[in-house]
Amino acid sequence: MRTGIAPFGQTPRRTSPARPRPRRLWRPDGQTLGALALLAALAYLVVVPLATIVWGSVRTTPPGGDGGFTLDNLTTILGGDGVWSSLHNTGLFATASTVIAMVLGAYLAWVTERTDAPFRRAIYVFVMVPIVVPGILTTIAWALVLHEEIGLANVAVSTVTGNEVAPFDGYSLGGMIWADATDSITLPFLLIAAALRNMDPSLEEASRAAGASEATTLRRITLPVMRPALAATALIVFIKTVDSFEVPTVLGLPGGVRVLATDVYVATRRFPADPNLGAAYALLYLGVALVGLWAYHRVTRGAGRFVTIGGRGYRPARIALGSHRHRHGLAALTIVGVAVILPFLVVVYASLLPYYAPPSAGTWGQLTLDNYRYVLFEAPAVGRAVRNNLVAGLGASVVAVTLAALTSWVLVRGRSRLRGWLDAIAFAPIALPGIVLGLAVMWFYLTVPVPIYASLWIIGVAYVTAYLPYALRATHASMSQLDRELEESSAVAGARWGYTFWRITVPLISSGLVVGFIYVFSRTLKTLSLPVLLAGPGNEVLPVLIYDLYESGRYPELNALGVLMFVVLAVTGLALTRIGPGLGEVESRSWLRSSATRPNR
Repeated sequence: MRTGIAPFGQTPRRTSPARPRPRRLWRPDGQTLGALALLAALAYLVVVPLATIVWGSVRTTPPGGDGGFTLDNLTTILGGDGVWSSLHNTGLFATASTVIAMVLGAYLAWVTERTDAPFRRAIYVFVMVPIVVPGILTTIAWALVLHEEIGLANVAVSTVTGNEVAPFDGYSLGGMIWADATDSITLPFLLIAAALRNMDPSLEEASRAAGASEATTLRRITLPVMRPALAATALIVFIKTVDSFEVPTVLGLPGGVRVLATDVYVATRRFPADPNLGAAYALLYLGVALVGLWAYHRVTRGAGRFVTIGGRGYRPARIALGSHRHRHGLAALTIVGVAVILPFLVVVYASLLPYYAPPSAGTWGQLTLDNYRYVLFEAPAVGRAVRNNLVAGLGASVVAVTLAALTSWVLVRGRSRLRGWLDAIAFAPIALPGIVLGLAVMWFYLTVPVPIYASLWIIGVAYVTAYLPYALRATHASMSQLDRELEESSAVAGARWGYTFWRITVPLISSGLVVGFIYVFSRTLKTLSLPVLLAGPGNEVLPVLIYDLYESGRYPELNALGVLMFVVLAVTGLALTRIGPGLGEVESRSWLRSSATRPNR
């Protein structure tokens, strides 16, 4: 017993001994449990396959085998000359393609947004075509245009000049750079056009008032103000070019030009296959992509570095080009015509011939719709591929949008400390090259006893993992603009969280859900790098079928199938533009992820 010290004149008070406080068990609330469940699901989709591929790169046996550890795979690729050649080609391919796409995209954006040149509406419409044309189809079109013997460009030059030496070679590094750059114009065009549209024009107006010419104002004011946005856009295009698979496979492999994407593919597809070596290549490939993503985050770390001051009072005046007005309009229209419209017209032309041949007086009389009749009614592989794409694409779109909606609610409304981890893991797949993610998913499901390899299930899982960040950006934007009052009123009335989320939150963010759904589904119709390693016999999807037709030399059939796919994607893109932002804006907004989209920590 302890005796307390009483004040003077009072009897000391007897106190009981101090008792140790019982430890309180941690009892997570419903939000924390939900965040944990989401975190576990996202970690299973993203982190576990990547950990599996790291594990496989240091193993001696294929997936599922009982082998030991080794560093031979890493030393083999790092000690040989081939990987350094691939690394050099990858860097040169990505850098040159980025420069060309940035220059062309920036010029088109400047003409359409800041000048009074004619044909602006037509340019804006035509520059959107690459969004709804599968990359494999555009690449094959450029292979036909730049072919040394039957290429449209070489035949035209030989006819005009009389020189029989082909000036263009599509199956080369230069052909790869041009094909990828023209397919990437849309993204820098959209981002730079948005920056030009939202810039504060006061500095430019002050420069003109001081007597500076338009060229001086552009060089001394506009470009320096837009430097952070231009740098961020260039890094975005660079990362996407590093991720490119269709161009290196169609144009690089036949020409003997190796890049890291084709190294991963060849190592896993050659006979005998060496998936361990492919995993080692995938690690190096992933490292290059992560360096680009790190540089992007360094540039976009501060939201204030994007100088896009918008508002009703900020309406940049169009530059009056005077006598040069029509010249710039025709130049922009020519760029779009050569880079975008020409390959698509070649696809349409080739789809109407019994066999591909350069345009001549004889070929026009051979035009027929037999290829479309064959694709629509006679080819069983086409119907099977369409059914597979619908099953895998629609299922993956539903799952991705559902996960995105739940994750967005936790990020915007939740109070869990796991929000930062959720945001990071859900956004991580955007930095993963498609061929690397496909190999990681393949390796994981060959290792664990889950019988979904070479089925539509594994393709659907890969789609969900790859396109979850895009769906998350669409739902996150809608959730951020939603007021809390209706949800709070439902809770006060005694409704459970699930009822409130389904009956109130989901209808209010339905536009973002539909945008994410259609965007994810459209990507499943275009992407080749994911299903090319995962599709088994009888489970091919449309991009894989087009690639198989290309390897078989069946150009008329694959072009007819490509035109029909273009129609389907154009319809989905039109539907998306009526609901919310266009396909390209969804993609650009998912990349322009500023600090405003991060949860408050």
